[in-house]
Amino acid sequence: PPYLKWEANKGYYLKAHGSVDWVYCVNGACRAHNKVFPILEPMSTYFCYECHERTEGLIIPPVLNKSYRQYPLIRRIWNVAVQEIRAANEIIVWGYGLAPTDFHTAWLLRKASAEVNLSRVALINPKAFNKEGEVGALTRRFQGIFKSRDVVHPYKSFEEYLGKGS
Repeated sequence: PPYLKWEANKGYYLKAHGSVDWVYCVNGACRAHNKVFPILEPMSTYFCYECHERTEGLIIPPVLNKSYRQYPLIRRIWNVAVQEIRAANEIIVWGYGLAPTDFHTAWLLRKASAEVNLSRVALINPKAFNKEGEVGALTRRFQGIFKSRDVVHPYKSFEEYLGKGS
């Protein structure tokens, strides 16, 4: 049923960009049209369960004119992301490079920076540092979004984030 207030007590792993393990039905007359299906074997050919036509791979690239609104699953993921980020006290950004063309993700993260709950952004990416081991351009882009150098904490690896690495 519809809700009045978001209950942020679970936490989510959200994959907001399409990749090689998503397909969708392209048949406009099918009840499953634009429905996204996660798959296990990206190199195999899959068919729609409803109309039995061949599905197509779905990639949502980090660009200004994302087509995520036309796919119900992708739209849902982005809507959940907005709600979860508003309620989060920590955000972990793992392996994402924040492409300059990805305005939607930058907007989403800016929403988080306006919320009072957010106290930490863990940035796990070897590109968070330059060759000299100092904070790099990627970290500075995140600091610009969150308007605070204190909230963004860069890590070279997941092991380092866990305190087990260098």
